Amino acid sequence: DRKGDKTPALWLVLSIVASPVVYYVYYFLNDDFRAHEYNERQFMLKASEIMNKLNISEKQIEPQMVVPERNFVKFLVLSIVTCGIYAIYWLYTIINDPNMHFDDHAAWEALLLETVQS
Repeated sequence: DRKGDKTPALWLVLSIVASPVVYYVYYFLNDDFRAHEYNERQFMLKASEIMNKLNISEKQIEPQMVVPERNFVKFLVLSIVTCGIYAIYWLYTIINDPNMHFDDHAAWEALLLETVQS
């Protein structure tokens, strides 16, 4: 016993309308995380410089920029041309980039802790 028809036209319209929203979210997830990493790196470089001037440390703490800069237009076009298949890779990068960032984060946090404790 079915509970009403599933109108294909409605689902087609919803997919067309919702699809741009997903790409919009993907864009800001990529862009915001890259900006966060840049700002965090600037902060750590300045903190390291201050610790060196105060003779707290002689080591230079320099976190890497591990989140690559992603070209939104390229990712969008490839996602459209491949009928969404490339969007799967795009989603993978959105999930994996923060993992790379936090792995690097852990390394310089350990160095910072070592510096402060010695």
